[in-house]
Amino acid sequence: LPSLTGNTWSKMVSRNQGALRGLLSESIDSFRTTLLHGESAKKRKVIMVTSATAGEGKTTLATQFAASLGRACRRTLLVDADLRAPKAQRVCELPLDPGLSEVLRNEAEVDDVIRPTRAPGLWMMTAGGCCQECIQALSRDDIRVMFGKLRDDFDFVIVDSGPVLSAADSVSLSVCVDAAVLSVLKDASQANKVYE
Repeated sequence: LPSLTGNTWSKMVSRNQGALRGLLSESIDSFRTTLLHGESAKKRKVIMVTSATAGEGKTTLATQFAASLGRACRRTLLVDADLRAPKAQRVCELPLDPGLSEVLRNEAEVDDVIRPTRAPGLWMMTAGGCCQECIQALSRDDIRVMFGKLRDDFDFVIVDSGPVLSAADSVSLSVCVDAAVLSVLKDASQANKVYE
């Protein structure tokens, strides 16, 4: 076979990425449909997306799932609660702060840190500038009150949380959510860590 160089290689990579994006979008839309039409759909408004460790696709899953719900005409909020390693703001092309951390430190009101994204029906609360005080605030009752308000204001709240095994942040947040989705990535996730 002739070697692929220059434009030929770029076109092939671009075509493959487009096909992968299409597959991801279809898969996420299928998951969304299952969620929306399931028996207990009305009970699952706040959904946390997590993984066992970093690098398993949880932010990609959370952002694409939130965008899919927005496309389905559901008023959706994406909350980046991965305070230690936030990335979702990059996907949505928003500044990091102010965000959840500023709310946790009582430096900002919830409504002031929720921003619209370019995706239809999708708003975002970024992680903000994290500190140890914010990490500790994840286990206080104030966060439950905040999620109660968000539950009333949005059809769905998708929470991109930190990995479960690296810190207790996701476990602290688990009392505020109705369901959790564990992202597992082929050739990246390790079965023993997923089971743990």
